[in-house]
Amino acid sequence: MLFTSPNHKANTLSVIIKGNFTDSKDSFYRFSGDDITHITFVKDSHGTIYEEARSLIFLEGIDEFFPADQPDVIYKSRCLSVSSYRRFLNKQPKFKEHALFLKKYGYQMITEPNWSQYDMDPF
Repeated sequence: MLFTSPNHKANTLSVIIKGNFTDSKDSFYRFSGDDITHITFVKDSHGTIYEEARSLIFLEGIDEFFPADQPDVIYKSRCLSVSSYRRFLNKQPKFKEHALFLKKYGYQMITEPNWSQYDMDPF
Protein backbone atom coordinates (compact mmCIF):
# COMPACT_ATOMS: atom_id res chain seq x y z
CA MET A 1 0.00 0.00 0.00
CA LEU A 2 1.30 3.43 -0.97
CA PHE A 3 0.50 5.95 1.74
CA THR A 4 1.48 9.57 2.23
CA SER A 5 0.69 11.35 5.42
CA PRO A 6 -1.96 14.09 5.08
CA ASN A 7 -1.09 17.76 5.08
CA HIS A 8 -3.49 19.02 7.74
CA LYS A 9 -2.93 22.68 6.84
CA ALA A 10 -4.13 22.11 3.27
CA ASN A 11 -7.44 20.56 4.29
CA THR A 12 -9.84 21.69 1.55
CA LEU A 13 -12.92 20.31 -0.12
CA SER A 14 -12.78 20.08 -3.87
CA VAL A 15 -15.86 19.11 -5.89
CA ILE A 16 -16.01 19.00 -9.68
CA ILE A 17 -19.40 18.35 -11.24
CA LYS A 18 -19.58 17.48 -14.92
CA GLY A 19 -22.60 16.25 -16.83
CA ASN A 20 -26.05 16.98 -18.13
CA PHE A 21 -29.14 16.84 -15.92
CA THR A 22 -32.53 17.03 -17.59
CA ASP A 23 -35.21 19.15 -15.92
CA SER A 24 -38.03 18.88 -18.49
CA LYS A 25 -38.83 17.15 -21.76
CA ASP A 26 -37.16 20.02 -23.69
CA SER A 27 -34.36 21.36 -21.45
CA PHE A 28 -31.40 20.45 -19.27
CA TYR A 29 -28.66 21.86 -17.05
CA ARG A 30 -25.13 21.45 -18.39
CA PHE A 31 -22.38 21.27 -15.74
CA SER A 32 -18.95 21.53 -17.34
CA GLY A 33 -16.74 21.57 -14.27
CA ASP A 34 -16.43 25.34 -13.93
CA ASP A 35 -19.64 26.57 -15.55
CA ILE A 36 -23.36 25.83 -15.37
CA THR A 37 -25.69 26.61 -18.26
CA HIS A 38 -29.36 25.91 -18.83
CA ILE A 39 -30.12 24.79 -22.39
CA THR A 40 -33.58 24.59 -23.96
CA PHE A 41 -34.38 22.97 -27.30
CA VAL A 42 -36.76 25.03 -29.47
CA LYS A 43 -38.30 24.14 -32.83
CA ASP A 44 -39.07 27.10 -35.12
CA SER A 45 -41.91 27.38 -37.65
CA HIS A 46 -39.67 25.98 -40.42
CA GLY A 47 -38.88 22.82 -38.45
CA THR A 48 -35.31 23.74 -37.54
CA ILE A 49 -34.19 22.84 -34.01
CA TYR A 50 -32.33 25.54 -32.06
CA GLU A 51 -30.76 25.53 -28.62
CA GLU A 52 -31.16 28.49 -26.28
CA ALA A 53 -28.39 28.74 -23.68
CA ARG A 54 -29.17 30.75 -20.55
CA SER A 55 -26.98 31.80 -17.68
CA LEU A 56 -28.20 31.13 -14.16
CA ILE A 57 -29.36 33.53 -11.49
CA PHE A 58 -28.12 32.58 -8.03
CA LEU A 59 -29.91 33.42 -4.78
CA GLU A 60 -27.29 33.88 -2.11
CA GLY A 61 -27.80 32.29 1.27
CA ILE A 62 -30.30 29.60 0.25
CA ASP A 63 -28.21 27.79 -2.39
CA GLU A 64 -30.83 28.21 -5.10
CA PHE A 65 -30.48 29.00 -8.80
CA PHE A 66 -32.73 29.27 -11.81
CA PRO A 67 -32.29 30.13 -15.51
CA ALA A 68 -32.52 33.72 -16.73
CA ASP A 69 -35.58 34.73 -18.76
CA GLN A 70 -33.64 35.75 -21.88
CA PRO A 71 -31.14 33.41 -23.58
CA ASP A 72 -27.51 34.53 -23.83
CA VAL A 73 -26.89 32.53 -27.00
CA ILE A 74 -29.13 30.86 -29.58
CA TYR A 75 -27.56 28.43 -32.02
CA LYS A 76 -28.62 25.70 -34.43
CA SER A 77 -28.74 22.33 -32.75
CA ARG A 78 -26.99 19.19 -33.93
CA CYS A 79 -30.28 17.40 -33.27
CA LEU A 80 -32.38 17.31 -36.43
CA SER A 81 -35.71 16.36 -34.87
CA VAL A 82 -37.66 16.58 -31.65
CA SER A 83 -37.41 12.83 -31.17
CA SER A 84 -33.60 12.92 -31.41
CA TYR A 85 -33.15 15.52 -28.67
CA ARG A 86 -35.76 13.82 -26.48
CA ARG A 87 -33.84 10.54 -26.82
CA PHE A 88 -30.73 12.42 -25.71
CA LEU A 89 -32.56 13.95 -22.73
CA ASN A 90 -34.08 10.61 -21.68
CA LYS A 91 -30.56 9.19 -21.32
CA GLN A 92 -29.47 11.96 -18.92
CA PRO A 93 -29.89 11.82 -15.13
CA LYS A 94 -32.87 13.74 -13.74
CA PHE A 95 -32.08 17.10 -12.16
CA LYS A 96 -34.75 16.74 -9.46
CA GLU A 97 -33.17 13.48 -8.24
CA HIS A 98 -29.84 15.25 -7.63
CA ALA A 99 -31.13 18.78 -6.97
CA LEU A 100 -29.99 19.15 -3.34
CA PHE A 101 -26.41 18.19 -4.15
CA LEU A 102 -26.26 20.11 -7.44
CA LYS A 103 -27.67 23.31 -5.94
CA LYS A 104 -25.40 23.21 -2.91
CA TYR A 105 -22.15 22.53 -4.73
CA GLY A 106 -23.12 24.23 -7.97
CA TYR A 107 -23.61 27.43 -6.01
CA GLN A 108 -20.13 27.07 -4.50
CA MET A 109 -18.59 26.37 -7.92
CA ILE A 110 -19.89 29.65 -9.31
CA THR A 111 -19.44 31.93 -6.33
CA GLU A 112 -15.82 31.02 -5.57
CA PRO A 113 -13.69 32.05 -8.58
CA ASN A 114 -10.23 30.59 -8.97
CA TRP A 115 -8.05 33.71 -9.18
CA SER A 116 -4.91 31.61 -9.63
CA GLN A 117 -5.94 30.98 -13.26
CA TYR A 118 -5.40 34.65 -14.07
CA ASP A 119 -1.99 36.19 -14.66
CA MET A 120 -2.66 39.28 -12.59
CA ASP A 121 -4.54 40.24 -9.47
CA PRO A 122 -8.17 41.12 -10.39
CA PHE A 123 -8.20 44.14 -8.07
